[in-house]
Amino acid sequence: MPYIIALNGPSCAGKTYISNIIKNIDPNRISILSYDSYCVDHGNLSIEEIKKINYDIPSSYDGELLTKHINDLKNNKSINCPIYNFAKHRRSEKTNIFHPNDIIIVEGIMVFQVEQLLKDGYDLKVFVKAKEDTRYERRFKRDQIERGRSPESIIYQWNTTVQPSCEIYIEPLIKYADIVLENDINNGEIKNIDLLINKVKELLKNEKL
Repeated sequence: MPYIIALNGPSCAGKTYISNIIKNIDPNRISILSYDSYCVDHGNLSIEEIKKINYDIPSSYDGELLTKHINDLKNNKSINCPIYNFAKHRRSEKTNIFHPNDIIIVEGIMVFQVEQLLKDGYDLKVFVKAKEDTRYERRFKRDQIERGRSPESIIYQWNTTVQPSCEIYIEPLIKYADIVLENDINNGEIKNIDLLINKVKELLKNEKL
């Protein structure tokens, strides 16, 4: 049965970066499942409605489907993971086949918001935190370089949805974490990551995983 690690935290705290560090411990036995793939399809909306989409609230993600898929993976069944197109704000007709693995990292800003999984679906809950100004600087650079967004739109989105939603939906759930990582410095130093690395290495020693 796969061991499920939930990796939660605010936007640009470093979830994807840390997930890849952990995956590289043993790429053959560790997989990453991104909750971003489970965004709700908005293909039926008008252009004006699409402009108002807030991806920083729990209802923008399909927690019911993620729960079903995690349960399937725990029963050693492969899943058809959705592919989300953020440019078109809808899911692709195609899916990615995602196979069970010894360890599966489920990462995203709202993974702790999936109540049933938080209660009894995740085997280890990890929260990644970083200071607001650090996260803002990272997002400001990322969204210009990777997503072609204007500085004005980045600032507006941060102030109206990203940070307010973080304070309401994400930061309060740190209390459920088994391990809290601090990723404030952009030099690869992550406080407490040894706790997570050692835990994963210990798990991988178990041939029954």
